[in-house]
Amino acid sequence: MTNSTMRSPEAVHKEMLEKGRQIRPSDIDPRYVPLKTLGHGYEGYIYLVRDQLTGRKLVLKVFHEPFTREGVLVYADRVKSSQYGLHEITLTQASGKIIALHYPYEKLFPVDFRWPILPDCTRQALVGQFCLMQWYLMSQHGLGVIDPVTSNFLMADDGQFHYIDYGLGLRTVTDSGTLARGFFGYGFAMLLLSIYNINLRAEMPFVLDYAYDRPCIYNLCGALDRVAARHLWIRKILSEVRSRNAAIFLDPVFYWRLGTSLHQRVCFPHLVIETTRFMNFLRRMRNRAWPKNH
Repeated sequence: MTNSTMRSPEAVHKEMLEKGRQIRPSDIDPRYVPLKTLGHGYEGYIYLVRDQLTGRKLVLKVFHEPFTREGVLVYADRVKSSQYGLHEITLTQASGKIIALHYPYEKLFPVDFRWPILPDCTRQALVGQFCLMQWYLMSQHGLGVIDPVTSNFLMADDGQFHYIDYGLGLRTVTDSGTLARGFFGYGFAMLLLSIYNINLRAEMPFVLDYAYDRPCIYNLCGALDRVAARHLWIRKILSEVRSRNAAIFLDPVFYWRLGTSLHQRVCFPHLVIETTRFMNFLRRMRNRAWPKNH
């Protein structure tokens, strides 16, 4: 774990506000040479950088706001392998707060789950990979992921999905706030819907009286019934989770059994990559031909 002694988080963010810009990789460490902005979201900006000291390419996530979160600290301290589509991360901290993290870069590809032509074996591969990842994190490190939406995964050219959104979505299985709101059960329902381009947040709000002695209320969502009516494998999964108490989502064995029963890698990954590229090309052409503001 790396402790930054250059500037406090307060100084970095003060500079950002004064100049009216986002934090750059060089604000975190001058040895980071930015190569590309990979994306940005609620938590921060993602960059592809080169470390001038080692010559290695890294994925650097710079957070909008400094924070502390036990799940991220435990993950960085304990997870030292790249099994199950995970990465070993290194934190940059200042004044006891996390301001950035990085992990080794590897070529990964987006998969567009919005297209109906995407075969179910691809959707199964993401669910299967997530379940094995969750089993590993829970059984070995007392951790779990609560935000397994499709946009938080990319695919390698061997067909394996990799988790990429390291941050507030990493939680310990004993975190009181996470348990009180049933975030692990919520995340599972979120994944089953997101692979069919449905947003659980638009279908169902968080509940204040989440209970573990009955089936998970989030997995009783009506949108899941609509998906299950068209896809037998989803129907089988729902049949199990709805017959069990919500505590099932804290049980590593559940994730192992389900993960090993599903595809864990995409069949014909290069075909999926090229199809996604082609569909995205068509979307760009359509948007140029018919701009939204016309």
